[in-house]
Amino acid sequence: MLRSCLLAMIIFTQHLLAQPFGINSKLEVGLGYIPQRQNSMGILRLTIALNDLETKNNDFGLGIYCTPEYRSENLFNPEQPYYFRMPIGITKKFNNFLGVFAGMDFIYWIKSDFQFRRSEFGATFLLNNSLNLRLGFSKYVGPSVGLGYQVKLVKTPKKKD
Repeated sequence: MLRSCLLAMIIFTQHLLAQPFGINSKLEVGLGYIPQRQNSMGILRLTIALNDLETKNNDFGLGIYCTPEYRSENLFNPEQPYYFRMPIGITKKFNNFLGVFAGMDFIYWIKSDFQFRRSEFGATFLLNNSLNLRLGFSKYVGPSVGLGYQVKLVKTPKKKD
């Protein structure tokens, strides 16, 4: 299950990278952590985001993200030997410093027959041109923190024959 989700995420990211993004679009890769309330190790997170997506004529500061979370022990459901969730959502940048994000794990929601939702929301702070601090919260797992590195996606001009 974990391998197939990661493979789907890689294929999805490659498909998105092949699209004609605007000159300000950025790819973000980051690591995060969800501390636990009990005396045990928290949940590790990997964030892959495409920020500042723009159309031909407009830059709305919108983006998309995917954050797989994994832990080898599941404190929330002891019947399942591991914890894996993958919130997917949108990002919105307000200015050169502040943004927000909100997402939900649609895979687990559908798998649980629409009974359990793992959703999250939070704020992003651009520390410099490439480092992005993410502070989030989920009712299901509590607060989260992450640090991402952004790389600008530059259009390559087409060669004229």
